[in-house]
Amino acid sequence: MYARSVGRYSLLSTYAIVAMLIAAMMGGCTPSGEVVSVTERPDSTEGGASAETELPTLPLTAFPAGYDTVRVRPFDLGKMWSIDRVPTSYFQDEYDVAASEEWREHAQYAAVRFSDTCSGGFVSNTGLVVTNHHCAREHITAVEEEGESLGQRGFVASTPGQERTTPNLFIDQLVEVRDVTDEIYEGVRRLRSYVRTERVNDLEERLNEEAKSEDSALRVTVEALYQGARYKAYTYRRYTDVRLVMAPEQQVGFFGGDADNFTYPRYNMDVAFYRAYEDGEPVTPEHYFEWSSTQGSEAGSAVFAVGTPGSTSRLTTVSQVKYERDHGIPNRLAFIEPRIEAMEQFLTNADAGDWPELRNTALSLKNSQKSLQGQLNGIDAYLLARRTANERALQDSIRSVDTLRQHYRGLTRDMEQIQNAKSGVEQRARAFNGFANTQVGSRVLTRAMYGYYIDQLNSSRGVGAQLDAARREADSIADWPVQVERTLIAQRLADVRAAYGPNDPTMQRLFDDKTPEEWAEELASESRLRTQDGAQRLYSQGYRDSDDPSVSLVEAIAPLYFSVVEQLQDFRASEQSINARLNQARLAVFGTEHIAPDAASTLRISDGRVRGYTTDSTEVPAYTTFGGMYERARTKNAAPWDLPERWQAAASDSTLRAAPLNLVSTVDISGGSSGSPLVNADLELVGVVFDSNQPALPNRFLYRTEQARAIAVDSRGIIAALRHVYNAEALVQELVDGYTNVAARP
Repeated sequence: MYARSVGRYSLLSTYAIVAMLIAAMMGGCTPSGEVVSVTERPDSTEGGASAETELPTLPLTAFPAGYDTVRVRPFDLGKMWSIDRVPTSYFQDEYDVAASEEWREHAQYAAVRFSDTCSGGFVSNTGLVVTNHHCAREHITAVEEEGESLGQRGFVASTPGQERTTPNLFIDQLVEVRDVTDEIYEGVRRLRSYVRTERVNDLEERLNEEAKSEDSALRVTVEALYQGARYKAYTYRRYTDVRLVMAPEQQVGFFGGDADNFTYPRYNMDVAFYRAYEDGEPVTPEHYFEWSSTQGSEAGSAVFAVGTPGSTSRLTTVSQVKYERDHGIPNRLAFIEPRIEAMEQFLTNADAGDWPELRNTALSLKNSQKSLQGQLNGIDAYLLARRTANERALQDSIRSVDTLRQHYRGLTRDMEQIQNAKSGVEQRARAFNGFANTQVGSRVLTRAMYGYYIDQLNSSRGVGAQLDAARREADSIADWPVQVERTLIAQRLADVRAAYGPNDPTMQRLFDDKTPEEWAEELASESRLRTQDGAQRLYSQGYRDSDDPSVSLVEAIAPLYFSVVEQLQDFRASEQSINARLNQARLAVFGTEHIAPDAASTLRISDGRVRGYTTDSTEVPAYTTFGGMYERARTKNAAPWDLPERWQAAASDSTLRAAPLNLVSTVDISGGSSGSPLVNADLELVGVVFDSNQPALPNRFLYRTEQARAIAVDSRGIIAALRHVYNAEALVQELVDGYTNVAARP
């Protein structure tokens, strides 16, 4: 289950340091103790030097000698090609695919970003969209009617009138990509990271105003690529009327549960269908992926994943990877594990009742936990040796060219010094991991921080947009049961107390006569922040002037939190500057034709082949079948391998059992790629990406294909299930025929 890690990361900072909160929980930036000043140098569109300096472009094969033991390989840095810079000559040579401008545009316009966490694609000209079931899970439960449990029962709309409008769901279609590197750097030789951030924000605001004056459905984001060496503006058309058409039961959408997650062979029907509407009518996209329902793919055939992978760390330095191994990932695991335990302990209680959001959060956290553990296990000596060889190749290239040496020498050493300096406040930063996260933190503490922030904004001028955004985020925080709140509050306060120590004045004041457990009992039982309604009333009346028991606590903790976030920002700014400059040098040496940017939640096309692999002398096939799913259910004979009633009724259907269900390929994916259309050379849909196997998890740091695979639901299997299990003939007809005649739609 490879959706982007637990979603909806919020920002709570008077300094608007959004990225820091994301990084503190799931990303790659772990805090530090002192501020390292790093001199920043030139940035330009093509070479990384000043506007008047021309840097040479060297051929890809110009690696220095001396890498016999561990070879630098052409695709170590991945194959997540930006949709506007498809490597046409490589595609032609490797796959005999003529990736013309028309081919590229079709892939771009047919793909969509599903909400802000997943991928998807149009699959008919009546606005039908395919994505993963696990991407849609929370949206499926959001449209349940009284007494329903769509997670257990599944859903099929037999007619358009039965399609269910889904609140707070949108899909984005990319309509334009424009390079704006010059507008961010403007030929400036020395440009601090925070100045670039300000320019990005200003440009994004201006471009949005221009776009919305043309069409209110357009949205523009300005994103950094190559760790900030390039910037591009992405214009999206947003569809906000999105309706559920079909979703299978949870038992088959996540067959095998956490036990089978990130494994292969796999047997998941991880797919869901929605329809985009505009002005009450189905959208009629000019471009959509035709469904390959009969031929599908075959072992060895070329395939391409078109989606929006969230993040990778291949263009960072070796010292940053080592820091992730030693500190970053272990810290995030230490944050996740006790929270999973608290949620599962409550959910396994027979009297727990129905808490769908809590269940979804627990599943997402377990997914993140398993993903992070797989990444950590994979940062081995060989991976580091390959990354070191790659870094040495770049350094040797820099040293061999006077212009490059003048502008880019010593950067990896500077980065290593930053990583060494981080340990100073590491424990304090760990104590605040995910503190303002609107999805995984204590509702009481998160709402308290929002109250603190909202009151600060209320006393400031010119922050109306920030205030409105903060109120919307705060109002979206769902309630959780008191038992879970009590545990999460106690965990958080115990972490903070341990991080600052018994002699810290704030800790003495907070815990002199009250333990973390006693604080937790009081807040979980008495604070009005336990519920959405209570929080909204407090915000309206003035939170910090109220007598709520959370006020004194947050007023003591908030300054500590903001201090840690400030230090995170200082380190992050220095890291961003060094990474940007190193990648300017990398592009000057190797060019963009051969170097794919790290994932950044922007539309990419990744190439590969359908291919099984060998492990422990065992041949792992490229495909699984529904027959294999039924056999696994029979041999396991227990949850989470049990099958819904209608699937049991279809068990004797030989056509269904023979149909391919899942397949693996060497396409390059990461969190956020879930729901990506997997297409053939003719851009026909042959699968829907939903996961990777365990060996692919360390691909976050180095792209390898020996055993690493992306897993997809086979297009033929989806049709077989719709036809033989769900009797969804209207949907099958739409997928197979594409409905070129809109009037023919049932």
